[in-house]
Amino acid sequence: MSKRSVFSYFLLCLLSIACRADIVFDSNTTPAPFLRPGLSTPKDIDMRGNWSFQNGIGRNPGVFCIFSKPIPVDPAKNYILSGEFRILNAQSPIKGFNFAFQPRDAANKSIFVHEVFVVPDSPIGILADDVLDGDTEIFVEGVSWEIPYAHWVVAFDVKEDMSDLPNRNCSPRIIMESSVLRENVLQLQFSRPLQGSYPKGTKVRLHSDGPTYQYVAQGAQPGEEWVKWSGVIRGMHPAGKIGPDKWYQGTKSANIIFRCFDAGMTGATFEFRNIQVEENIP
Repeated sequence: MSKRSVFSYFLLCLLSIACRADIVFDSNTTPAPFLRPGLSTPKDIDMRGNWSFQNGIGRNPGVFCIFSKPIPVDPAKNYILSGEFRILNAQSPIKGFNFAFQPRDAANKSIFVHEVFVVPDSPIGILADDVLDGDTEIFVEGVSWEIPYAHWVVAFDVKEDMSDLPNRNCSPRIIMESSVLRENVLQLQFSRPLQGSYPKGTKVRLHSDGPTYQYVAQGAQPGEEWVKWSGVIRGMHPAGKIGPDKWYQGTKSANIIFRCFDAGMTGATFEFRNIQVEENIP
């Protein structure tokens, strides 16, 4: 073999290593990785509910929401989510379809938007009084927050450097018209009672609710013909930020989720095939 041939051979080897992609989830080789509809906390055992698999196609009549088992993720790598879907025998058009990831932390707990999404440019406040479990209002010193949106919440026991994220000590949604500022003390009321108690002096921060999942994949609305959905997620969002293109703070694994909002009401059968997650180094 000539020197040029040897060099070319090693160059090809290096390129193949650099460009190598691993399939970390494949519905064709793992035909039963899905959980029963509507299950919000995945278990280690398979719970497919009414799902059936035949010739590489999964199907269920009127399914609302399906989760995969958790897949470990590394924020330094790219994850390409893809799959094909169709809706058969629908009596009327479905209202919506999602194909997404649900991020989870090291303890396998779901990470929701309000636990990581910090309202930009909102200063940290301090509780002016003790808060008891079941309270429906709080008093906060040192801030004059305005509440223009109904989906904002208060996070308790926060850190200046946001190392508390994901913060699961969050209030119910703030009642917008409840914000009253008197003598540098802000009064806020909530849509339902608080869960948890916090002493006077606890640091608090404004968070926002938002999309339920990370809607990575995009595609045409499923109908009688197969349509492909796909998308890429890579990296970790800076603390306090969200979006479908990067993982939320604290993410260690993720579930695949797809849901058809009203297939059951339309009498349709939902089908999928070739659900894959490809992992590669950018």
